[in-house]
Amino acid sequence: MSKGWFIVNAQSGKEEVLQTIIEVRRKNGELSFIEEVVIPKHKEVVFKAGKKKTVDKRSYPGYVYVNMEMNLENKKEVLSLPHVICFVQEDSRAVPEPLPESNYIGVVNKEEGVEVDDSFVVIDFDVNDKVMIIDGALNGFIGRVGAVLKDKKKLTVDVEIFGRVTPVEIDYFKVKKI
Repeated sequence: MSKGWFIVNAQSGKEEVLQTIIEVRRKNGELSFIEEVVIPKHKEVVFKAGKKKTVDKRSYPGYVYVNMEMNLENKKEVLSLPHVICFVQEDSRAVPEPLPESNYIGVVNKEEGVEVDDSFVVIDFDVNDKVMIIDGALNGFIGRVGAVLKDKKKLTVDVEIFGRVTPVEIDYFKVKKI
C-alpha cells in the first residue's frame, strides 16, 4: 500500500464535476482514503472588448491531482467514479506508484495572492479585425488590426488619418472589437 499524489485523467471539462463528486463522497465517508483533490490552475490576463480581466485557467485540462492511499481496491473505487478515464502512468494490472515530490510540489502548494504572470496574457484580436480605439489621442477612430505584437502586448491598427491609412501601434486594452 502506498500513499501520495496521483494524477487522474478525467474527461476534459469535467474536472470540477469530478472534484465535487469526490468531495461529497468524502464527506459521506465513502472515499475516506482520499485526503485532497487539486485541479492545477493558473491566473491568466485576458483582454476582451477593450477590458482587462484576470481569470483562472486549468493548467492541465483533463487532469486532476489526488492525494490518496493507493491499493488495488482504492484504485478500482476511483476508476469507477463518473468522468474518470484512468490513472496517468499506470499498468492495467498493477497499482500506480505515487508521484515524486518534484512532480507535484509546485502544483498543489500554490499560495493565494500570487502575482499574475503577464506571459499568460491572452488577446482576443486577429489580423483584419475591425476595432475602435477607446483611449488616447485617437479615441473614437476606427481601423483594422494589421498585426498582433504579442511580445510587446500591442496591436498595429491601420487607421485613416487625413485621408491616408496610417499604421498605429497601440496597447491591447485601448481598443475594442466592433
